[in-house]
Amino acid sequence: MEGEADGSFDPNYAVVFFAESNDGWADEVMYGGNAEHTDPYYSLYSDTATYFLTWDPEDIAAGLRFAPVSFNTPASTPVPYLWQEQVRIYNDSYQKGEDLGGGKPTTSYAGGKGWMSGLIGYNNGSTRTLGDMNFCTPQAQNGAGFPSPSVEVALAGMNFGAGGVQAHHAQVQVNNGSGFSAVSDVFYGSYEYTRDLSNINASLGNTTTIRIAVNTTVSPLNTASDYSACAFVRLVYPRGLNMSGQASFYGEVPQSASNTYLSVSNSGSQAITNVYDLGQNKRYVTTANSGNFQCNIDPGNRRHLV
Repeated sequence: MEGEADGSFDPNYAVVFFAESNDGWADEVMYGGNAEHTDPYYSLYSDTATYFLTWDPEDIAAGLRFAPVSFNTPASTPVPYLWQEQVRIYNDSYQKGEDLGGGKPTTSYAGGKGWMSGLIGYNNGSTRTLGDMNFCTPQAQNGAGFPSPSVEVALAGMNFGAGGVQAHHAQVQVNNGSGFSAVSDVFYGSYEYTRDLSNINASLGNTTTIRIAVNTTVSPLNTASDYSACAFVRLVYPRGLNMSGQASFYGEVPQSASNTYLSVSNSGSQAITNVYDLGQNKRYVTTANSGNFQCNIDPGNRRHLV
């Protein structure tokens, strides 16, 4: 509640409610854990979540609330950057997982079963590829003092490879505006699911393109990959505190053992009067003027701010 301090809900007061769409969290139990969960970002059944706003007229039950934190004196340590995460989800085809013969899939859930891309790779004289992925990466912070960006890909072999245990492979390539360069060679077996997380040892520009090359010869093999599929590609990078005129604010604050001072510039024409801490359920009151806002952030682990 904004404006609840006087005990009256006046016309200029507001109820602020934060909710997120459904992802794959409820499906994880069927996969036996996160490691084999094909796509934790996409539900097998529905992306819709239903919420109910209720109240207790007797004020007995404590509901979920963002506790307000006022802003007075700036903390001595500034927040140096915010982690930005972008995820490209593939849900073109429902992959049935391991083929037991005659087109009969296994009944159990394991990595490689679920919504993924269509088939990519080489089989029977044809090569299928996955289109390049363009990620907007404004205000990417590069160089000394900043952590490296990273890319994670989720892949699975979709047939019994004719070339043995390394018949399925992919090369993750990144183009920061200077041409594509290899980041990681990923090998996985027939109907095997894998997630590969690699640092990007290159500076990022305003746009970063990621390619999963399955028609590339990867040492020690001399052939393109057999059939595969991709569940998601996730890019994470440190972003500077200039919002480039965007009205929405979202990022992860780095871990800190003490209070830090968040100062964000160029946030657009709409004043941002509160920053919400989704990890600690706090509402940081800001000072805002001319597209800039400031507040202090309480210590804690890396977590989302909106």
